[in-house]
Amino acid sequence: PRRSEINLLDRYALLAFMRENKINSVIFAAGRVGGIIANRDFPASFLDENAMLALNGMWAAKEADVERMVVFGSSCMYPVNGHQPFSEDALFTGTLEPTSLAYASAKLLTIQAAHAYNLQYPKGTLFIPVIPNSTYGPYDNFDSHSSHVMSALIAKFHHAKFAGHNEVQIWGSGKPKREFVFCDDVATACLALLEEVSLDLSLPFNITSEQEVSIKELASLIASVVDYKGNVTYDASKPDGSARKALDGGRMRNIRWWAKTKLEDGVAKTYEWYVK
Repeated sequence: PRRSEINLLDRYALLAFMRENKINSVIFAAGRVGGIIANRDFPASFLDENAMLALNGMWAAKEADVERMVVFGSSCMYPVNGHQPFSEDALFTGTLEPTSLAYASAKLLTIQAAHAYNLQYPKGTLFIPVIPNSTYGPYDNFDSHSSHVMSALIAKFHHAKFAGHNEVQIWGSGKPKREFVFCDDVATACLALLEEVSLDLSLPFNITSEQEVSIKELASLIASVVDYKGNVTYDASKPDGSARKALDGGRMRNIRWWAKTKLEDGVAKTYEWYVK
């Protein structure tokens, strides 16, 4: 259900929906998300809403006797100075990146809550926590103030092309590296986890493409897909965020899943949808 249909911050409304519709499995992807600007400007909202959404969703699923529920963490939960690519056992071993601290705290709570429910109610709902890397694709948020870097750059290059601007300026140095995973791949990963008979739930599951690029390389790719011919500059006075957020995908490979969408193809599909 969309938020216009049900108030996800109301656990009793969630419980009623699950019971009335006889829900047996849930992929609970609801959340308040955004890029560096949004995280900087609304930390209390990010912490409060994401914590409430997760706790309400898991409580309702347990009360409604849902069989399995996938809940979402975030790659920003990993320690900023940890060894990369991050394996799931690196959680809680170091300091978090300051620009996303509030959001990351809510997501760490989500992972811990899933673990706590599985321990306390071993015969109840099976909660499966996942940690996707930067997800993108059709139906993403392309707003310049609240979007993540992929969708923000697609929108920026598109508008610069059609407005005839000869320069696009990008926040930060362009040096940070990121992995991007296409939305369809995240969906197939969730389905694989819902269908797998035997799961090791002592740790969450990273969902990653394991295809790493710098922000400069991403900007160059997007400019090419959009066919933008102007100059690209970088404002190094603006924050970069984490220098790198690479994830180890070994636990998903153990259940015979891997991302199939190459970055070039995913960006092209996303831009095609955005133009339409």
